[in-house]
Amino acid sequence: MALTGQFTYEGRSNYAGAGAVQPTEARITARRLLLSGFYEFRALGALQPWAGGGLGANRYHLSDYVQRFPSPDDSSGRLRRGPGGEVPSTSLPEGTGYGFTWMLAAGLTVPLGGDILLDFGYRYTDAGRIGTAVGEVEVVRYNEDGSRQLRRITINPTIADLRHHTLTATLRWLP
Repeated sequence: MALTGQFTYEGRSNYAGAGAVQPTEARITARRLLLSGFYEFRALGALQPWAGGGLGANRYHLSDYVQRFPSPDDSSGRLRRGPGGEVPSTSLPEGTGYGFTWMLAAGLTVPLGGDILLDFGYRYTDAGRIGTAVGEVEVVRYNEDGSRQLRRITINPTIADLRHHTLTATLRWLP
């Protein structure tokens, strides 16, 4: 059994003239079914090196995808803030999909005494491509008089690779 905390995504949009700070955030849930195998190599003293790999399927749901533009190059231009300091933004549609996933892992097992072992490992997982659906983006901008503009524009999917690098420490015991 493995427990995974929330994923942290730090991104930046790439709009020209939108300034150096263009934070992008989204919520993603992913479920993975992975068939894995592991091999233990010859012990190095008390340490037992191991490696593993796996193949499987992935399902994801991407939502609340928002790009914000808090410091545009021209603060009086098209990306100006609202009268209360509201930041212009662009929200993308949700997306759900399925895909192929694979994993590679390596590590060392340290005996702690008796039947108790401590595994230290590194795992790389490629969970496939994720993306938004074809749909409408909501573009929020502010006019010179402070009034809010909302535009809806139909776009194609926005797609990215979902990859994880994980360090693990696992306590286990031999029956």
